[in-house]
Amino acid sequence: MHQFFIASTLNILKDWAAKPNKNPSSLLQSLNLSKKEWEELSTFGCMSLDESNLDTFHSLLDAFNTLRIQEVVMESLHHITSQYPLIHPLTIKLWPMDPADKFGRNQLQGVSAFTTYQGEISLIIAPLSQSLPTLEAVIAHEYHHHWRIHALHLDEENETLLERMILEGLADHFAEHVVSTHGSMPWTKFLNLADAEKLWPLYRQQLFVQGKDTSQWLFGSADLGLPLWTGYAVGYEIIQSYRESHPLCSWDQLTIKSATDFLESPFTV
Repeated sequence: MHQFFIASTLNILKDWAAKPNKNPSSLLQSLNLSKKEWEELSTFGCMSLDESNLDTFHSLLDAFNTLRIQEVVMESLHHITSQYPLIHPLTIKLWPMDPADKFGRNQLQGVSAFTTYQGEISLIIAPLSQSLPTLEAVIAHEYHHHWRIHALHLDEENETLLERMILEGLADHFAEHVVSTHGSMPWTKFLNLADAEKLWPLYRQQLFVQGKDTSQWLFGSADLGLPLWTGYAVGYEIIQSYRESHPLCSWDQLTIKSATDFLESPFTV
């Protein structure tokens, strides 16, 4: 069985912030990050590091310790992996969320995250007590991404819109399954089955689009008249409908099904 590993990102950031002479290049080297990867973290709400932010940055790191956030992450992962063992090594990286990131703190309930196709999960966290239930759900969500990606050897560059919707829909249902205190993510409840059925003819035309053009359908688009996270919500309803029709299908079976296997009435091609 493979193991998970929590990287020492917070300690590296803390040590760097305490140095009198701060060299951004040396920080990226210590974190084993490229400039592009650091910029991606920033788009997900990670706290920027400059001299004017240091007091805030130190207070965020203190809050991580006070709330035992790393321990919460470890306990959540032990709980999940005891039921669904890792099939590929996993590294977890923790990052402080910028207090000015209102989208992350409000609409994402204090936790932003992404999973790479190389075996890493980054969690960008607002260290607040109200973030903790969301954190546990997001860990489960991202864990399922990691599981499915490596079980099916998914290729990010060639993923279709359908594959992305199924990936997200499965992850949300998995989080509800393994986290007893799970508070539903906002996108899982703003559509019901009837709403998703009405949108399906529009989505059906885009299912096998690949690349960047899939994002507007997944995340929503004002130009297309799609509210934020519409594709997530439709994906959630596809999985909901499938699980109701196949109540005995286990998570081991669900996880390795191809995306097209989930296309049953009312969500058919």
